[in-house]
Amino acid sequence: MGKVTTPLLRIIHSEMEGWDLDRTHKGEYDAAFNASWGGADLEAVIWEKWNKNAPFRAQRERNRKFYDQYASVIADLPNRPTKAQLDEALAKLAEEAKKVEKANAEAEAARKALLEEQANKSEDSKLIEEGKGFFTKLLKRWGLK
Repeated sequence: MGKVTTPLLRIIHSEMEGWDLDRTHKGEYDAAFNASWGGADLEAVIWEKWNKNAPFRAQRERNRKFYDQYASVIADLPNRPTKAQLDEALAKLAEEAKKVEKANAEAEAARKALLEEQANKSEDSKLIEEGKGFFTKLLKRWGLK
């Protein structure tokens, strides 16, 4: 389909996987992005990221729902709310904020696990390539290739 470039990988990871936007676009994760790409077609990269990152999309949806809840709670307050009404609104928002915080922590843990998996995959790929080279040389030496 298309050529995969580092800036494109930055967009894919920040928008589809929820990586820190500032750090991503400053290039802090470029080595991890390039290692995760593996020379695949752009369509395959996008499809893989989309399928793997349901947790991030769910997190983004929870954040949106929290904002909607926040807006709703604020909208329900009268023009001059009483202290009790403000306390009740704050309690509702604090409860929702805890849910979002927990979900964000889970998404961050999943992202870190993915990074670790990609780093391990990269190491494994190097070992496999070294092994292929060894066996190719061995077969040539024996006259089988």
